[in-house]
Amino acid sequence: MLFVSVITVLQDCYGVPYVPEGQWLCRRCQMSPSTPVSCVLCPSSHGAFKQTVDNNWAHVVCALWLNEVHFANSVFMEPIDGVANSLRRRCKLRCIVCKKKVGACLQCSKVLLLPLL
Repeated sequence: MLFVSVITVLQDCYGVPYVPEGQWLCRRCQMSPSTPVSCVLCPSSHGAFKQTVDNNWAHVVCALWLNEVHFANSVFMEPIDGVANSLRRRCKLRCIVCKKKVGACLQCSKVLLLPLL
């Protein structure tokens, strides 16, 4: 069975500085076309993936949302680095959407300001 993703990405949002001639494939389809993958930062197996420095896969958007995660090469937006640190810091957090402790959960960025008495 061949797993082929049908995704649309913006060049600048996926790290494609120039359009190659011929057929373009996302990095996941180039590297692991017959192997199902999932994001190490979230439980999803769909979307635009890039490899991590330790040869796992993560969504580009997950990498963008997490402060401690970054792209080793910012032009090509790969590989994704800082994943292990992010998972260590966030593994005990519970997702407010799915209520599970899976991946690197985000915390709310809102700050509650209490009046001084």
